[in-house]
Amino acid sequence: MAEALTADIEDLMRESAAALERSDLAWVEEHTSRTEGTVAIGTDPYDYARDFGTTMQLMKDSTPDAEPQIRIVIYDVRAYEEGVVGWSDATGHFEHDGTSVPVRITDVVRRVDGMWRSVQTQPRSASRRAHVRAHVHRSHHRELGRRRRPAP
Repeated sequence: MAEALTADIEDLMRESAAALERSDLAWVEEHTSRTEGTVAIGTDPYDYARDFGTTMQLMKDSTPDAEPQIRIVIYDVRAYEEGVVGWSDATGHFEHDGTSVPVRITDVVRRVDGMWRSVQTQPRSASRRAHVRAHVHRSHHRELGRRRRPAP
């Protein structure tokens, strides 16, 4: 495999976050693929888009103009490309009401007419994972409690 580090896709990841930060949906729309198979997955279980229109609504709901007004701050980005396909991952955090939550973001892009367009993007929040672990832990202990009860 002949993948190479690429500044173009790294810049795209950073600019995507900046565009959401300034609620520049025209920029996001221009850099989002309209092809079948485009996917955007958010941190909420219901944030799942499998078409351009729903993806753009998800992006609109992710801007500071929308509730709950979450900011995205990107620290480190790694980006690669091979031919017309590229991918990147980034670390950073979400900010809301003075609270900071670590986040990891992945993006897959495809070059169309000389421009990189996102075909799959997904942020992963540590708080969501902690929430899931806590739920599984509570469920597991409830089940154990049922098993340990003496028979009547």
